[in-house]
Amino acid sequence: MSRGASIMLGIAFVFLAVGFIAVTYLMSNLEGKRAGAVGGAILAIFCGLGAVASLLPASRPVTLRLLGGTVFLVCCGYLIEMLNGGEILGRSRADQSLIKALLAFSVFGIPGGYVALTGRYPQWGRYASVFGGSETRHSRTGDSSASKPDPPVL
Repeated sequence: MSRGASIMLGIAFVFLAVGFIAVTYLMSNLEGKRAGAVGGAILAIFCGLGAVASLLPASRPVTLRLLGGTVFLVCCGYLIEMLNGGEILGRSRADQSLIKALLAFSVFGIPGGYVALTGRYPQWGRYASVFGGSETRHSRTGDSSASKPDPPVL
């Protein structure tokens, strides 16, 4: 990721963290809204970690592991909750279901677990170059020296 993109992402995370802190403060003053205040505080910490990872390159291995572990655990919790009594298919697009939990775990949870274990972004997949990785296409003979990665689709 370029330095400019990293700075922009860090600034956005700072604004999100401040917003979640403000919402958490307002919700903590309302009676019966303590659970929402705890959730807001967790989101503020998550955004703060994202800001640290974006703005301080030396801290990336540690903060990326914390962020990846958080995403992995949230996806695991969602999947376990749906396995313990959720519907297989939701009645509407907004309903929670086992299928959506499996999709969330495979799209977000597995890469989050990879980041938690390695401290870096995955370097596989079609758009891995977005995070500084690359993918080469292998020919049928197994020789990857003559192949080039696909250009980005606009």
